[in-house]
Amino acid sequence: MEYDYLGRKFHRVHNEWYDSNNEKVSIYSFIVDLNKKYIENEYSKNSFRIVDGIWFDSNNEEIAIDDFTKELNEKFLNDEYFNDYNEEDLNKLYFNTKKYNKDLCFKLCINVVNRKNMLLKKTYLPRLTAISRILRKPQFAIDTANKLIEKYGEKVISPHLYTSLAGAYNDLRNYAMADKYNKLALKLNNGVVTEYYTNVDAKTSLGKKGYLDSNYY
Repeated sequence: MEYDYLGRKFHRVHNEWYDSNNEKVSIYSFIVDLNKKYIENEYSKNSFRIVDGIWFDSNNEEIAIDDFTKELNEKFLNDEYFNDYNEEDLNKLYFNTKKYNKDLCFKLCINVVNRKNMLLKKTYLPRLTAISRILRKPQFAIDTANKLIEKYGEKVISPHLYTSLAGAYNDLRNYAMADKYNKLALKLNNGVVTEYYTNVDAKTSLGKKGYLDSNYY
């Protein structure tokens, strides 16, 4: 199918755009605008589907363009039916997107922690801090967690959250705060020291740089 743009016609083949002379479009701003036009036109037709966090078009070709998938992610989360996802649906989507579509995973977690359901909020806050760290946004993880802790207190606090915050502070090389949250996590965990917590404790208490496992939760 052809798309009009700036008085010219373009068509898409295997994730690439070509003009009416079959010359490949290489100007980035053109590609971004054409992708948006294509998404606007095709999304309403259910031409895209998401499987295990990966987007496919109507030709069953994987869509691997970052700007493209980010636009689709936004539309997916804004669809009314997404709000009807139950906890099982959300959990499945979370674990799949964490592996294959981290941008959607990040946006999914933000969406869920802003819902009214306190159980989901408590479950997804440490998941949000974890995916934030994977995306190298430890300060976002800390700021978001602190904001929700200030607002909801113990309703959103868990050993998982404190452990993730310890990791975020460790990422920023703030070992004193990393050690603080690690010990808070241990306290909430009734003093049970698992192998994971022991490793965290060694890295934070001794002031070592070590990278804490973002995939813990």
